[in-house]
Formats: sequence, C-alpha cells, structure tokens
Amino acid sequence: MRQSKKEFRFILILAVICLLGVTPARPQKFPFKVYSVSDGLAQSQVNCILQDRHGYMWFGTSYGVSRFDGRQFFNYSKSHGLAGNEVIRMTADPNGDIWIGTNRGISLLEAPGVILPPDRLPVETIPVHSQGLKPGKAPGGLPRIRSMTLDRWGA
Repeated sequence: MRQSKKEFRFILILAVICLLGVTPARPQKFPFKVYSVSDGLAQSQVNCILQDRHGYMWFGTSYGVSRFDGRQFFNYSKSHGLAGNEVIRMTADPNGDIWIGTNRGISLLEAPGVILPPDRLPVETIPVHSQGLKPGKAPGGLPRIRSMTLDRWGA
C-alpha cells in the first residue's frame, strides 16, 4: 500500500508541474509585405524572380524587369535596351551578369543600367547548349526562350 501511495503522489506532483508549465501555443507572425505597381513594380504580373549575388531581387514582368534593393524598385524596359518588354526567364552567370530572356530575344544586363541588346551580344557569349539557353520557335516564327540554366562549368 505504501508503494502505491508514493507512486500516486509522484504522478500527481508530476502532473501538476507539467500542467503549470504548459502555455498556450501561439502562431509566429512573420513580417510580410505585398508590393504592387503603386510601390514601383513595373507590372503586377510577375513571370520570374531572381536574387543576384548582391542580394538584389529581380522581378521579370510583362512590362520589363524590376530590381528591388529592399527599399525601392528600379525598372528596365525595352526603352532601356531590353530585347522585349515581356520577360520570361532570367539567370545570373558566375560573373554576376544577368541574362534576360524576353518575348523578343535575349538581353544581357552587365551592370545595373548597362544592357546589351541581342544585336550587340557577341555570339560566343551566349551559352547555348543542351542544358543552357534553349532557343525554340514561338507562333509566327519568332525565337522563344524555353529555359535558361547554368551548368557546373558556369556556361
């Protein structure tokens, strides 16, 4: 009998300690901000997203590319040298340059504000291979970019 009283007391004390130590679980609230055209985004429909090695976020939209530095957007469009306004794919190479595939061809953003349109790109710099830029044909015979990736050699 003594043994069962000791066990009962132990279990009772353990249960009280556990119940006193339990606090209701609350979900964490993460900071979340929705950006829109009114904040400076080029267009509300985002087709692709890229983060470069400097931490900038790049958003490919149907009206160009928007670079976000954490505070404000900087927009690049056909008037800045992009081959076309509808950005379909983006990728960064080991040099930090950003390859931008649009509905009208490929552009190379060497540095913010320095865009080489397709007619000024040296052919040997375009990494076309089985796992890289894959040109195709869009309706009407226009070139189309299906995918843009870098292989382990950085090409």
